[in-house]
Amino acid sequence: MKKKIVLWGTDENEQKILVALELIIAENKVKVHTFKEELATETFYNQMMDSWRIDEEVEFPDGSVTTDRELSMTEDLLPETIKVQRTDLIARAKTEWHFAVLSSKLYELYKTELEDLKDKISKLSEFENSVWEEMKGFWAKVQEQARERNLFKEHTDKLKEITNKLFDDLKALRARANKELSEKSKERFEAYGKKLDVINEKIQKGLGLNPIFDELKRIQSEFKNEVFTREDRTKLWNRIDAAFKAVKEKKYGKA
Repeated sequence: MKKKIVLWGTDENEQKILVALELIIAENKVKVHTFKEELATETFYNQMMDSWRIDEEVEFPDGSVTTDRELSMTEDLLPETIKVQRTDLIARAKTEWHFAVLSSKLYELYKTELEDLKDKISKLSEFENSVWEEMKGFWAKVQEQARERNLFKEHTDKLKEITNKLFDDLKALRARANKELSEKSKERFEAYGKKLDVINEKIQKGLGLNPIFDELKRIQSEFKNEVFTREDRTKLWNRIDAAFKAVKEKKYGKA
């Protein structure tokens, strides 16, 4: 998208003038520069077309006039005193420039929100799922704006780059948490496994079933409040369930 336009027009006296429009996104305005025909020499015109339009410095001649116009959907880019033949160029610029301002505002808004999230994540000592969900919600908003074509691809890509980095930071915290959980789960798994080995040995020896049943209930109650990996929890639960069934079978016989 071009932020600068150069074209010929006429002033209120129908005198030929060179018109240069410049979008100032941060201020939501358009600068309209005009040059009388005698100022717009071939050399100067070529400088405006070849250099100024791509943001290179060009010195304006004395006698040029600059006015500021608020960028508005209801107002024209040019004042009524200036007429141009390429009205299609002006109309297209008006549409594109409104989009540019909207995209820039959204980009700055989302970038600020990302900075807050970045600060929050940097202070985390361990993984928090609520922050992960917050990041997902943020990125969903950005994607929605991108789908609605309210964000330039360039802005979306920049936000995506920062967002991916923050997701990576959260994934690293989650991986560390999973590793710690796995190690603690392994220790608890072995401890409960030993308790169940003793229980099963008592069952096999035909010791008192009521005390064994009460002991299993205690183990089951403690087990429910422990933190395990899903795999370890499933294995232990199956062993506890099997022990209960073995006690019932010893007590009541096979079903």
